Amino acid sequence: MTRRIVLVTGAPGAGKTTLALPLSAELRFPLLSKDHIKETLHDALDAPVDPASSRRLGAAAMRLIWALAARCPEAVLEANFLPRHPDTRPRLESLAATVVEVRCRCPPAEAARRYAERAPGAHAAHVVHELRSEALAQYDRPLDYGTVITVDTTLNRSLGPSAANTPGRVQRVGNGLDARHSSRWTGGMTTSQDALLPGTQRALLHRIAVAQSEGRAPSLVAAVVRGGQAVWHGARSSVDGHAPDENVQYRIGSITKTFTAVLVMRLRDEGVLDLSDPLDKHLPGTGVGEATIAELLAHTSGVAAESPGPWWERTPGSLRPELADVLGEQPLLHPAGRLHHYSNTGYTLLGALVEKLRGAPWEEVLHREILEPLGLHRTTPQPEAPYAGGWAVHPWADALLPEPIEDLGRMASAGQLWSTTGDLAKFAVFLARGDERVLGAESVREMRTPAAPAEAPDVVDGVTYGLGMQLHARGGHLLFGHSGSLPGFLANLTISLEDDVAAVVLANCTSGPSLGAVGDDLVRIVAEAEPRIPEPWRPLREVDPAVLELAGQWYWGTGAFGLRVTADGHISLGPLTGGGRGSRFRPNGDGTWTGLEDYYAGELLRPVRRPDGSLSHLDLGSFVFTRQPYDPEAPVPGGVDPQGWRGIK
Repeated sequence: MTRRIVLVTGAPGAGKTTLALPLSAELRFPLLSKDHIKETLHDALDAPVDPASSRRLGAAAMRLIWALAARCPEAVLEANFLPRHPDTRPRLESLAATVVEVRCRCPPAEAARRYAERAPGAHAAHVVHELRSEALAQYDRPLDYGTVITVDTTLNRSLGPSAANTPGRVQRVGNGLDARHSSRWTGGMTTSQDALLPGTQRALLHRIAVAQSEGRAPSLVAAVVRGGQAVWHGARSSVDGHAPDENVQYRIGSITKTFTAVLVMRLRDEGVLDLSDPLDKHLPGTGVGEATIAELLAHTSGVAAESPGPWWERTPGSLRPELADVLGEQPLLHPAGRLHHYSNTGYTLLGALVEKLRGAPWEEVLHREILEPLGLHRTTPQPEAPYAGGWAVHPWADALLPEPIEDLGRMASAGQLWSTTGDLAKFAVFLARGDERVLGAESVREMRTPAAPAEAPDVVDGVTYGLGMQLHARGGHLLFGHSGSLPGFLANLTISLEDDVAAVVLANCTSGPSLGAVGDDLVRIVAEAEPRIPEPWRPLREVDPAVLELAGQWYWGTGAFGLRVTADGHISLGPLTGGGRGSRFRPNGDGTWTGLEDYYAGELLRPVRRPDGSLSHLDLGSFVFTRQPYDPEAPVPGGVDPQGWRGIK
């Protein structure tokens, strides 16, 4: 008898459980629900309420689902199955089952609104109370394993238990269980050259051709990502007929630092460390004093930029076998936290920290925690064929000199990796959206938040640094990512969240074209030629009179602000004229709201009512917002002159 499996897929908040319950009842298949198993484990184990525990229980629940499915002749599996997860296909293959996927289709913005709306009443096992639509967009496609039935779950926000008896809401799939697999996912990110208009493709090719020609690079390869997919790949080579494809490895230098930063953020999210911890708390005896982990991530620790002795990038790492050899006698050059001073030795320390706390070499931890989950199979510490050779180009002659390829040893976590445009395109999607298997969307967003002090002398022209990411503004858009270089190689990764476009550019020359400028231009070309189409505007599903009453104009002193109620269940407060601070706020379920951005991030907004129930004012972190400027009826700090407004006689 062939095993029969129904997968209920879709984003968190898309209505999977609401659909899976009546579907399993109608089919008379047992329901294996990740959330139900996770909550049961939490209660049975009296588990702590924290992100690390939630992550562990979620992973255990998924293992149980697969184990139970292997013992059931038929079952409905309901979970947040990520498309292109490298583990899903082997798991399904091992079941030797006929599979039907019932996909809950829901726009990411609506799913995010629902997720936040239900958060106040969520089980204690679920500690994440908000997911941005960008993070949910990664679920907005089927797994494409077997027959796919798509259900538009925006049609009814609450199907409820009676849905099993509602014709047309949930489609019976009994006949589909005997269908052949209509499509299979191959596991790789392929580049569809038809995803961009011909004119856009030609402009992209022209830009990299100019960069390779004028920069005199032996070869230059690039990829563009849009909407979470690689949509273009281009290459230029000095050898006719040998243009590298998206699987050829180049050395990526300091882009390695972003991988190391992700490993450190995972330790933070698991509660193993705090970013405010001094390094000495976890890795004593380094000589860096009270420099914190956050300061090391942001290059503000004051640690020396380079290792003493011979140029470390062109000499074997075996010359520096111990941390003390990398750091030298005086590793600390500046007071911690005062100055942005880019430091390769600082990221060497972070790699040593990862090794100490994980009890395994940095390379092993990297493979287990990032490369394998994200499917980055062509990203490796050592080159694996096919890979490009590194060259120096003579500054005054069109001549080449091969560069040595050295193992960086102890300094590997600062710049060792080799990768491809194909793998870095996937990594760009992760850095833009997050991935709960590696690092959630909120933690990834924290990494791209400026962390270097504004007065730092070498953070200029709109450039700054986050936690393992370089940030800069171009044309009013925030771009983030990282650059890299080692003898023989240049690399750049640029991402625009606003445009939902990313670019990867790699070259095999020590110096030459400015790949940062090329990456910026590739993003700009796509964003201008084929601008992102926004989600359709949709009104509120339901109007809460108490929330609607908050909408309109408010004053902080004499500053005019507007408050809007948005369809995602949030409110947005911002200045109407001149300067002023603004933010979106999420509901807390008790009539109060919590700020999500910038100055008001984490701050509480509380509507205050008079004894008769009418709305008096808003209290935002002790600031009083009133309906009229300096309203005498409101408790304005310092009071309002009883004679009121006046002119000059």
